[in-house]
Amino acid sequence: MSMLSHRKIAEALGMPASTVTNILNGTPRYKQETKDRVLQAAKELGYRPNRASLTLKRGRSNLIGIINFATMYQVGQQRVSLLRKAVNEHGYDYLAIDVDWHDGKVERVLDEIIQARVEGVVLLGHTTESFGPESLALMKRVGIPVVAMNGDDDINAPSIATDALPGFYSLVRHLHQVGHKSIIMPVIACTKRSMLERIDGFQLAMKNTGDCLTLGEREYLKIWPKILKDYKNKPVGIIIPMEGRPNQLFSQNDLTEHHYDFGKALFQSGALPDAMMCTNDAAAFGVFNAAHEMGIRIPLDLALTGADDDEYGKYPMFCLTSLRMDMFNISEEAVNTLVNRLKTGKFKESRQHFDSNLVLRKSCGRKIKQGEPATLLVPAKLPKLAANSK
Repeated sequence: MSMLSHRKIAEALGMPASTVTNILNGTPRYKQETKDRVLQAAKELGYRPNRASLTLKRGRSNLIGIINFATMYQVGQQRVSLLRKAVNEHGYDYLAIDVDWHDGKVERVLDEIIQARVEGVVLLGHTTESFGPESLALMKRVGIPVVAMNGDDDINAPSIATDALPGFYSLVRHLHQVGHKSIIMPVIACTKRSMLERIDGFQLAMKNTGDCLTLGEREYLKIWPKILKDYKNKPVGIIIPMEGRPNQLFSQNDLTEHHYDFGKALFQSGALPDAMMCTNDAAAFGVFNAAHEMGIRIPLDLALTGADDDEYGKYPMFCLTSLRMDMFNISEEAVNTLVNRLKTGKFKESRQHFDSNLVLRKSCGRKIKQGEPATLLVPAKLPKLAANSK
């Protein structure tokens, strides 16, 4: 039961209660002027509809579910915010749930989604481990269509995502252009599509200019001084899977702490590469912390880059070169695809990828004047080899 009854609104307007009830329940036969009066009065009086009652009457909830798998990342929070706006613009309400709120148990999330009678679901940042075929099959059995956003592609549902490969390829090329020859990229060991694209972009760019090696964290720290001598004045890239990290989603604090530890060990070794590429900005902030503590100057002693263009990265103490994902268009397209399915019964194109843009600031060693804004660049075109390898 709504706290404010239809009868109270009718009394305020001098209308029959049945007219107010019909309009608030969505009956279309009334003049627009009358509907506008009722809706405006309901808004001013603080009326809130009884969702359970409306669902029974209409046979639909007008709800779209948003299941988030990355709430701790600022970029994840931004995507949820953009999704909410896009859902509202289509005339739907939303139910946003993060898997972390249910101790990582997707089954509990799906129970809540089903009980709320949502009409469709957008998955945000899922992996095949976190939302597998069984979960998708359950959604199909209960008649809830699913669209995946910035998750793994190998899901039997439409997928809208950022393609990080061109961005990381172009970022390596830029580091080479400003004079950096030895570049390392610590990575968290995981099978998530977005991480694999970052690695592929790095490898492709390095293989087109020099050698690309993969070394474990301990091995790298042990033999890096020798590699630095062997590759003096020659381009070399090294991918460093960080040891002892389970194959799971990481919170922002986890990534920052892990890269802080790695950066501190690297700086203590006394042998620095020209540049370090981090797979996102949260990781780069950990390296910044270690550099500050150890007296390492960025970018004078070490160039540093991130990804996702976190809001803090633009602050003067960081001036972090990063990649900006096209979150607005990805969010819009994810909701458009789902709403089209709800209205027509058909999905649009099943796989859609959007490029990221390079945001160039001082941390990469690029010479810019004090106070000069970041430069936004479209990623370079990939060589044919990249298109064949994807």
